[in-house]
Amino acid sequence: MKSREVFRTMILSCLVFIVCLTMVTDVGASDSKTKCTLTTDDHFYDLTSLAENDYWSVEDRVRYKDFNLNFYLSLCHPLRNTPPGSHCSDVGAGVCVVQISKNESLDLSDRIITVVNDNAGMVTDSSLQLTSEGWLEYKFTDGTPCEFHGTSANYTTSLNLLCPDAGKQESAGPLLMSNTACYLTFAWLTQAACPKILDNQKHLTCVDKFINSSEKLNLHSLHSSTFYNVSSILDGKQYQINICGAIETGSCGGKNATVCDVSNATNPVVISQLTRTDIDVMWDGPYFSLHYDKISDPADSSGTEKNVVIKFLCDRHAHNTTIYFIAGNSSHLYFYAKTSVVCSPEEHGCIIKDRKNQVFDLRPLHKKEENWEVLDRREDHRDVLYHLNLCGPVNPVGFYSCPPGNVGACQTSLNRQTAYNLGYITSDPVINSDGTITIIYTGGDACNQGKHTRSTRIILSCDKYEHEPVFLEESPTCELVFLWATPFACPKHVVESQTCQIQDPLYGFLYDLTPLRNSTQDYSAHDGLNDYHVNICGPVIEDYGSSILANASIVISKASSKTKISGGRSPGKLIFNDGTLTMEFSNGSQCQDGKTGSSRIIFLCDHEINDSSTGLTVFRNSDPCDSNFVWRTKHACPPHTVIDCSVTTSDGFLYDLNPLSLSNMNQEELNTKNDVRYVLNVCRSVVHSKDSRCAYDAAACLIDESHNNKSLNLGVVGKGPFVENGRLKIKYENGDKCNATHRYSTEIYFECDEENLYPYPSLATQENCKYIFEWKTRQACREKIEPSSFGNCSATDIFTNYQYDLSHLKIAKVYEVSKGDVSLLLNVCGPVIDSRCPDASSGSCVKNKSEKGYRSGGKANAELMVIPGTLTLRYTNGDTCSNGVNATTLISFFCGAEKTAEGPVLVSVDTESCTYYVNWHTELACEYRISCLAHGYDETIDLRPLIQHDSNYEVPVKDDEKFFINICRPLNHVHESTCIAGASTCHVTYHANGTSSSDSLGKPLTPPIYDHDGSVLIMYSLGSQCRQKPGLKYSTKIILLCDPSAGKGSPKFVTVTDDCQYKFEWRTIFVCPPASLTPKDTDNSSCQIRHEPGKANLDLSSLRKDRGYIVPFRGESYLVNVCGSVCGESGVCTDSTQISYGLSDLFQFKWDLGKLKLVYYGGESCASSLSGKRSSTIFFECDMSAGFGHPEADPLMEDLECMAAFTWKTNVTCLEAMYANTSENSEPTSTTKKPATTSLPRTTALPFITTLPSIDSNSTAAGAGAVSPAGSGGVSAGVAALITCVFVLALAGGIFYAVRSGLLHRLINRAKMSTATPRYSSRRGGMMLLDDSL
Repeated sequence: MKSREVFRTMILSCLVFIVCLTMVTDVGASDSKTKCTLTTDDHFYDLTSLAENDYWSVEDRVRYKDFNLNFYLSLCHPLRNTPPGSHCSDVGAGVCVVQISKNESLDLSDRIITVVNDNAGMVTDSSLQLTSEGWLEYKFTDGTPCEFHGTSANYTTSLNLLCPDAGKQESAGPLLMSNTACYLTFAWLTQAACPKILDNQKHLTCVDKFINSSEKLNLHSLHSSTFYNVSSILDGKQYQINICGAIETGSCGGKNATVCDVSNATNPVVISQLTRTDIDVMWDGPYFSLHYDKISDPADSSGTEKNVVIKFLCDRHAHNTTIYFIAGNSSHLYFYAKTSVVCSPEEHGCIIKDRKNQVFDLRPLHKKEENWEVLDRREDHRDVLYHLNLCGPVNPVGFYSCPPGNVGACQTSLNRQTAYNLGYITSDPVINSDGTITIIYTGGDACNQGKHTRSTRIILSCDKYEHEPVFLEESPTCELVFLWATPFACPKHVVESQTCQIQDPLYGFLYDLTPLRNSTQDYSAHDGLNDYHVNICGPVIEDYGSSILANASIVISKASSKTKISGGRSPGKLIFNDGTLTMEFSNGSQCQDGKTGSSRIIFLCDHEINDSSTGLTVFRNSDPCDSNFVWRTKHACPPHTVIDCSVTTSDGFLYDLNPLSLSNMNQEELNTKNDVRYVLNVCRSVVHSKDSRCAYDAAACLIDESHNNKSLNLGVVGKGPFVENGRLKIKYENGDKCNATHRYSTEIYFECDEENLYPYPSLATQENCKYIFEWKTRQACREKIEPSSFGNCSATDIFTNYQYDLSHLKIAKVYEVSKGDVSLLLNVCGPVIDSRCPDASSGSCVKNKSEKGYRSGGKANAELMVIPGTLTLRYTNGDTCSNGVNATTLISFFCGAEKTAEGPVLVSVDTESCTYYVNWHTELACEYRISCLAHGYDETIDLRPLIQHDSNYEVPVKDDEKFFINICRPLNHVHESTCIAGASTCHVTYHANGTSSSDSLGKPLTPPIYDHDGSVLIMYSLGSQCRQKPGLKYSTKIILLCDPSAGKGSPKFVTVTDDCQYKFEWRTIFVCPPASLTPKDTDNSSCQIRHEPGKANLDLSSLRKDRGYIVPFRGESYLVNVCGSVCGESGVCTDSTQISYGLSDLFQFKWDLGKLKLVYYGGESCASSLSGKRSSTIFFECDMSAGFGHPEADPLMEDLECMAAFTWKTNVTCLEAMYANTSENSEPTSTTKKPATTSLPRTTALPFITTLPSIDSNSTAAGAGAVSPAGSGGVSAGVAALITCVFVLALAGGIFYAVRSGLLHRLINRAKMSTATPRYSSRRGGMMLLDDSL
């Protein structure tokens, strides 16, 4: 004891000379890696509270003249998240020593000079030792080798922790006592070294590991602040019980009892007492058992105490634990309980049903990146931030560090430098009797001195608008409660049936698919590889051989093996899911991996399809055991009304709106201000689908944007269009009741727009109960009714009933095109009116260079012909050519890729047949463009970056053969070939005489298909007639495979099948899911940022300018640069006063709603900013015509004092420019023999593209001046830590200031006025709450 007093005196003496101890720590996880508690016979010690810090810092200011030494120590775990530049990187080290500058005005990261010893001792399981009562020694051993006076050893550090005497204060942290040779000695006066009585030790014995998991199961989650009541139905006895601790209140409260017999309320009997009981927990098969084992004591003569066993069984739906009595005898009592607390943590299901069979889908609330953040509203918890996720664990984010594992919620803090586990995902969501949904996470970090564990309760309630989760309260047992109003907590309308009839639970309509039953023959479909035979409402009726199972409804004829298998048996299960009809078949033939064949048919409403055999198509059959079909049919439509949609005026003009009357889709107008969506059809009831759950007779309806299927009928179909006061109108009346005297109605005013610039309805106004829309469209242009002798320049697609009209291309002048020595004059659906053309009836006139004048290239007509994907106009019987054949001009109109130049192009001349081929891209030929998105269950692959707008992909096969390919769109003009316009793949063969022949290999009629193995399939069909098998047509199948190293990649020809299908393989980064692109360190000073849609890294260094850009604002000029300096070391500053608005080497890139922003931090002082520093933000907007562009002051600056904001339109951030200048095998080549040209303007900035796997799309970058570990190639730890600190401070500070100053109110109002994305945080609103300059 004397030595202890001497040691204590030395410590108190040192305290006099210690002025301040700096603790610099990042938020870290609180999990202990090594032993952190110690138990003796009577006491136990717990250093867990000291282990929550990532490290403790001790500075020696006295020992050396030119520098100081800084020591970093950690307890119970190796050092974590040490300050930037410290280089304390030795794995397992618990002590690190660095040399720092004496200049304390610098930031700590700037003071670090070099590391002296990165391992002055390791953390081990035997580090914690007891010297005497109240004196612990934590010893770090096996440090780096050390030599002293010829003796070799390893560095060792001894940390002495002493319990302070009564009335004495703790020291703020460890104190350096000695630094001699190879041995460091520290001391620490701390309450953590004070012994605790054995009772508290019991709180640490209810801990084990989950089955098949390394995560900690802490049964203190079930410790009650009162007790559990248990009744025995065998003998009528009543018990009070608590878990892992004493009964707090009730009849046995204060008696230190864990189990008590309270059958006689006036004379309770203690069955088990903490001080006389051993507590143990263990797994017993599927049960997790808690044992209160009585300690043998000869002095105990009462005979009332017994051994108690409580068995817990996993039940993921048991949010409230109830304990049941099982049995008892003279020595034991047995109890049983179901609870989710003992269930192994795992991601829970997010699609749940209630007793009414209503379905709730919470998957949209799951975040794959970042988390839901919630602030604690309590006055003394303003620095606390909660991080939540649903349907999966919280995600790691660079600005804080949650504990690892299947943790559903965690808590971090700005000031307390800790991170707490708020519960594992051990239970499933539960639907409560009041319709709310509860999600509970249990078994988090300990609290209340170990009596309880932290847990989370999230209560979801149905609301038509989306809200953020809100903190409600914290219970005495450390349960955090959150409320969350969201439309995803509203039930979906889902019912099932084993027959071919099913009732819509919302509107009561009975869908009947029985008419689709074919009693004479089965339906057939083909996917280019296999034949499918289908019948519903019963098995197939044809004989497909003995191998087919009885009652099969789907039969698949495999072309590869020439066998037939069953894809599912009758009866199918009919499912109505919120407007979508699906029929599922199962129990088909045996398939691979023990599975059986299954099939799924999705029925889509199409009023115009009367022939059932034409509506069935194969949709996506990537899994050999699973077949999918789409069946468009009128039997999937609820009752509807259709009327004629044309009107003829008295003066002989016709208005025809029938093309706007759509049988398979609706027109929509999105009003983001009011969070509603308007669904319209013309002269027809709206077509029902999952997204259009309107009343059956509604021709116009209003739907909440929140997906809860609530709609308002704005009027039903009545009379057709009419002309009133010179305006073309249509009225829908008798909608839902608006008030006591009126019902809702809709009027649509149509206006002629020859340009068809925006041919969609737009809400003009709402007057009481009337909604008025304006619709500018060429369909509203009147046409004089005149007898036609050679067609009317229109055609109807017999497959889709879509009417094309090219009469608007007919002009009074002339179109003039040329190719080589040939010039061509032409008109559309009419004669060429030009003095150079000798024949007034010619639709085209042609002239070779050697000829003196033009001659007829074919007689004009307006007989437009249509085949899927192409419109053709053929002018024949022109003047005789040199070989005696009359000239013909073939004009092919097609719907090309977006932003492709419109107009005629002379692509080829066939001298043998004297035919002139003209291809013409026009929007008038566009009925629709297929989607270029491939949708998987939880992935969507975007292939739009692969679409070519002015060239094609070329795949050489031989010297005389070549394939031309485009993705999801028709080919661009292929010169010197007769490739059919509208084809997406063309096979060209070049002949020795200089001519060529071409075959179309298919057109883009169906969207890409996401395969189960992660590949994407693209199918093109209806090509030219197959030469090998005249009964078939050519088709194309492109398989796109994920290859992160391939970049954009290019198609490779594989083979051609017996059924005339050409197969290609394409390895590319564009089908790789984000999770497969492993992040790789990148030199962020190179100004790169990940561009996820482009699957590449984008370099903005092309925007860097030596002297920056000058931006005027409020009579002042700002100097702005990108990844470069102005005004010395600033990224943004004022020109005249040189005030810095952020340092050039302290910046952050981030994608926000698809737009890139750059934030500079750490500018000059500003009192209104929480961080005390000025900052700036640059918003980059994609504009392909802007070139590099120039920054401009953002109006947002009007409201800001400490932040500068700029908008910068540039093509550097545009997706279209991403691969404009890459030179690799995957790059498309020009299809012309002329020099290739690009559609980009001359000022286009071609950004540096690299196919590194990834840079974090929200990465924080450091400038070139930052110090990084050698060879790391990444952001220096110093700058990353500083930005982390600034950002977290900005988050809390920005919100606090915005609320207190009223700025938040102004921002919300401004966001509501915005028409861009007012429902969510716009860059002018949400960004400000995250910026530190507020």
